[in-house]
Amino acid sequence: MREWLARVGRSSRAIKLFIAYSLLANIGLGVFQLIYNLYLVRLGYREDFIGTISAVTTVCIGVAALVMGPLTNRFGSWRCILFGLITISVALLGQALFTAPALLLLSAGLTGIGQAGLIVPNMPFIIDHTNDDERADLSAIVFSVMSLSMTGGALIGGRLPEVLGLLGGGFAPEAIITYRATLLAGIALTIVGLLPLALIGSGQRGAAVVGGRIMSGERLPRRVRGDMAVFVAVGGLFSVSAAAIIPFYAVYLKDLGAQASVIGTVFALSGALGAVVGIFAPPLARRYGVLSVAAGARFAGVPLLLLLLFIPGLNLAFLAYIVRAVAMTLAWPIDSNLISDVLPARQRATVFSLRSASWNCSWAVSSFVVGKLIVATNSYNVVFITSGVFALLALALFTVYFWRHPHIIAERAARLAAGRDKAVRQRPVSSRS
Repeated sequence: MREWLARVGRSSRAIKLFIAYSLLANIGLGVFQLIYNLYLVRLGYREDFIGTISAVTTVCIGVAALVMGPLTNRFGSWRCILFGLITISVALLGQALFTAPALLLLSAGLTGIGQAGLIVPNMPFIIDHTNDDERADLSAIVFSVMSLSMTGGALIGGRLPEVLGLLGGGFAPEAIITYRATLLAGIALTIVGLLPLALIGSGQRGAAVVGGRIMSGERLPRRVRGDMAVFVAVGGLFSVSAAAIIPFYAVYLKDLGAQASVIGTVFALSGALGAVVGIFAPPLARRYGVLSVAAGARFAGVPLLLLLLFIPGLNLAFLAYIVRAVAMTLAWPIDSNLISDVLPARQRATVFSLRSASWNCSWAVSSFVVGKLIVATNSYNVVFITSGVFALLALALFTVYFWRHPHIIAERAARLAAGRDKAVRQRPVSSRS
């Protein structure tokens, strides 16, 4: 831990402030994310409307993400992130205060636009404000801080309704007014994140050095075009898998008998474990290989989710969620750094933008369809089947394509050579003569 803190200490002022912003804003977002679907249920909405809300949000993220890449290149990542945080803060207020379906959907769409401003410029900001030798470790730290802060938000969100209910004069923890007060508290924490973000300013090393558009006068090499297509396609397939389960999982656990406080604790535990494991993503990738670690992490959560088809129960459902969340936290920074490693600088922001659009448009379709199917079948089996099948499809495409990729082959050869050199150095002197 001391070594990681030292790396943060040696980083630029912009990265330190960015970590502070990520911590504060994501605590608030974690509170909101845990409670919001439970709040919608208390308003009388069912999984089909929850799926529609999720679909509208993610469609708007996807559409806005297509624009956010060029905007990041034009105005710089910091300005786009600042725009995103302000927009999402306003939009979340609408989601917490409105009750009419049309206004909830409108607020959800604005939330999606704000989220695009937070998601797409995120990695370009890190790339722009780090050196090549520190980028992998610092990006893992940033992603772990995000996960840890979302964890703290989930933990706070699970307990806050009880506290606010008592402070409000004895309201039930699951009352609409208590849930709404919890959502507003989460929004307030998110808004506090504006302070460190505003202190970064736009003068830190200028606009992002990544970027460029696909549509230029030069035709991209076939390998680069293939890399870009696979990154985008894999992101879309994994998104279908994630969207089939994440928007509905808190409600699923509630149906199994879990209390909001217990759900918050489980979500917090998964985030905390993910944050710890995520820090070790770069050294694990260096030791065992990017492809092995990323593929193993993507596969880890699938068997338990499929097992829920045959053995539904709270303990297994909790375990499945924790394993999946930890695995995703481990894989995400590896994927993002792989994009930085294999693509030319001009195409990185483009892929981050297109991957975000693919992810969110796929999420919109998946959450909308799965929500309808849950209500139509009165069963969550469709959740686990969809999530498992599409995760395996994405894993197969990712593994097959990159297994013979020149970057992965070179990395594999370098790792084997380093292992042989280490073995020679450790061999006793008498055995060398």
